[in-house]
Amino acid sequence: MSYKLTFCIPVYNRGDYLEETLDSIISQATDDIQIVISDNASTDNTKEVVIEAQKKFKHIKYFCWDKNQGADINYLKTVELATGEYCWFLGSDDTIEQLAILRILREIEFGYDIYLCSEYLCDLKMKPYTIHHLLDEGIEDRVFNFNDDNELYEYFTLAQSQSALFGYLSSIIFKRSKWNKIKYDDSYTGTLYSHMFMLYSFIEHGCKLKYIKEPLVYWRSGNDSFGGAGKIQSRYLVDIDGFKKIMDDFFSGKEKILEAFKGVFRRHHPIKNIAYLRLNVDKQEDWLSIEEKLLNNYNYNKFQIKLLKCKYVRPILYLLFLGHRVLMKIQRTLFSVKK
Repeated sequence: MSYKLTFCIPVYNRGDYLEETLDSIISQATDDIQIVISDNASTDNTKEVVIEAQKKFKHIKYFCWDKNQGADINYLKTVELATGEYCWFLGSDDTIEQLAILRILREIEFGYDIYLCSEYLCDLKMKPYTIHHLLDEGIEDRVFNFNDDNELYEYFTLAQSQSALFGYLSSIIFKRSKWNKIKYDDSYTGTLYSHMFMLYSFIEHGCKLKYIKEPLVYWRSGNDSFGGAGKIQSRYLVDIDGFKKIMDDFFSGKEKILEAFKGVFRRHHPIKNIAYLRLNVDKQEDWLSIEEKLLNNYNYNKFQIKLLKCKYVRPILYLLFLGHRVLMKIQRTLFSVKK
C-alpha cells in the first residue's frame, strides 16, 4: 500500500519515550500516513511498546535487527522500508505538534524535494524552553533552489544551526523518489551522517528546499544517546569530523559556499560551546588535535582558541559554566510559564 507520508523512526532502547512519540503521530494520523520503525536490536521494552501502538493504528511497520548495526544503517533502513511519497524522519524520543501532519500534507502537494521545519527545544520532560528557528528569525516560509549557487550561499548565510544543515533528524521531510535515486557511499557508515550524504546528494538531481518557520516538532534535550556524561569529546568530534567530510565531498572548490557553511558551524558551536568542549577534554594532546581542526577547518578566532590551551583555564571554565547553568534554569522556567 502506498501512503502520502511515512514517519521513519530509527530506534534503540527508547521504550521509555517511544510511546509518547507514537501517540503524537497516531492522535492525528489518517489512512494516508504510515509509520516505519527500525529497531537496532533493542534490549528494553521497545518491541512491546510498538505492539501496543499497532493495536491503536494499523499502518505501523516494525523491523528489528538481529544485532545492532549502528545508527547510520538504521537510518537508511527506515527509508528502505517506507512506501510513502514523502518521508519524515522522527527521533524516537521526540514528538510532533498538533496539526503538524495536516500542515505537511498540504505542503507536499507543492512537490518540493525537502522540507525543513523549526523546533521547540524541550527539557527531558518535554517542557519547551525556547523556539529554535532554523534560519534567521526574520525569514518567513521560503523556497530555496539548491542548484543555484547564489541561493545555496544565501541559505547558508541565513542558517542558524546544524539543524538547517540536516543535522537534526526530526526536522526533515523529503521526497522518497529522490532519495531512491542516490547510491549510498559506505564511507559515511559510522559518521552518524548517512542521511546527510543522501540529502546533499539530491543537489545532483535537482533540489528545491522549502523552509517552514513554524515549529512542528518537540526536541527532547538531555537525552542524546551519542553524548551524555563522559561522551562530550566524542560527541563534538562527530560534528567536527562529519561536517568536514560533507564540505570535502560536496563543496570542495566552492570557496564562497564553503565559507558560508563554516559560518553555520561556528554559529551552532560559538566560542562558549568550544570552551565547554575544552572543559571536557582531559588530555592535552587531544585538545591540540581538536584545536588544529577548529582553526584549519572552521576558521575560528585564533586568539580565542589558543587561549583555551592555557594550563589553568579549565578550573576557570568550570566556575563560569556553573553560573551559566543557573541562568539557563531561570530562563527555561520563565519560558515554560509564558508558554
